Amino acid sequence: MNAARWPFLYALLVLVALEAVYMAGTRWIMGMGNPDNIGIELARTLLRLVSAGAVWGILGGILEKPRAGRWKLNAWWLLPPLAIAACFCVPVLSGDWNLPAGETRLVFALTSLVVGMREELVYRGVLQTLLEKKLGLAWAIVITTICFAFYHYGAQPWSVFTVTQYIAFGIIFGLLYARTRSLWLVIWVHTIYDAIYCYTPLREYPWEPIRTIPILAAATLMIVTWYIFGRRKVSA
Repeated sequence: MNAARWPFLYALLVLVALEAVYMAGTRWIMGMGNPDNIGIELARTLLRLVSAGAVWGILGGILEKPRAGRWKLNAWWLLPPLAIAACFCVPVLSGDWNLPAGETRLVFALTSLVVGMREELVYRGVLQTLLEKKLGLAWAIVITTICFAFYHYGAQPWSVFTVTQYIAFGIIFGLLYARTRSLWLVIWVHTIYDAIYCYTPLREYPWEPIRTIPILAAATLMIVTWYIFGRRKVSA
């Protein structure tokens, strides 16, 4: 049975069940030792791959194809690359992860691709698409962003900055995906952002993370503006 034709509630419950199993598994692995340990990270990565494969295999039919047609380029299309560049400045300015130098940083940077792939598949590709068809785009992004933020609870430090970060990226990734339907676009932005963090600190005196909130706010505003005023021209 094609998941794209499943009743909304049925598909949502299946997704919730898959995500609950994954979250329980990854928290269990994190409880086995230092989460910055390479072995722990590789175990989590294996679980991420299994989880992503399960979501893709069961619910992959829900994903929509990238938008067809030619894109009309205008001044508004300068905003997405500027917004993405602004986002990448956040870990550069305030990142202070301090992973051990050498192979540890490389391993974590490489596994960022699996992190981005799994999270964007679940939250933008499947959940947002499901909710958008039922509730409209605005509510889909609001609910997906809330779920995306709470998904990180217990796995990442919880602070004003981290919550702001999850909200900003929930909106940014949500609108980028809604306009383009390119899952790989949001996967790569997510991946590069996380990978930069793996090599921090990149400055001798990193900023306090809360000082970068205006940058995230500006990036979010740019994407919202682009989504509202940018126009797509469909080819004949």
